[in-house]
Amino acid sequence: MAGHNHLAPIARESVKQTRGKKPLMVDEFGLGSIENQRELMQTIREEGIVGGLMWSVRGRRRDGGWYYHNEGGTPINSFHAPGFASSFHYHETRILDMVRREAYLIRGESIPPVKKPSPAPILMRHKDGFTWRGSTGAAFYTIERSETGKGGWAAIATGLHDSVIADVASFAYTPEASEALVLYYDETAEPDNTYFYRIKGVNVAGETDYSNIVRIN
Repeated sequence: MAGHNHLAPIARESVKQTRGKKPLMVDEFGLGSIENQRELMQTIREEGIVGGLMWSVRGRRRDGGWYYHNEGGTPINSFHAPGFASSFHYHETRILDMVRREAYLIRGESIPPVKKPSPAPILMRHKDGFTWRGSTGAAFYTIERSETGKGGWAAIATGLHDSVIADVASFAYTPEASEALVLYYDETAEPDNTYFYRIKGVNVAGETDYSNIVRIN
């Protein structure tokens, strides 16, 4: 479904054409405005349509961060759950919250509380900084540092995001898009000192266990 069309009427017309013939699934509607998508999701549920598949929720890279995609310069990029500030301009968090709500309503189930993120993130040294494979449901991350690795841990940064690219249309086909991004630099580290680092994911329901520990000489 094209993002510039009023989507709910198209879905209603499709219901008329398929009723009694085959199940109807509405897909690839993520390029519409938030109100356009809201009306469509409600229509899917109220008209008894089998379901909907929103374009396009991307997954995490094994080597840190996320995969990004843009369709020909549109103002809306691929979605990364649970939503991040880099995608504020197209209401990523609001739309993903709406998808979650509708996913339970279409099944006739109560909307459960948000679960704390899991599993623990995997922290990796990358170039002259850090990247990490994130935790499902984490809204942000806190990174800690110790000089021994056995105690004395102190938070050196919090509120860190792993979805960080806003201009995906310009980024997606560059060489940088083919590898993990550096998500954090420790600019306070003293040269020639040894440090140990760990990270955890956080959301409104709680936090993950700590990641593996990375030693930097």
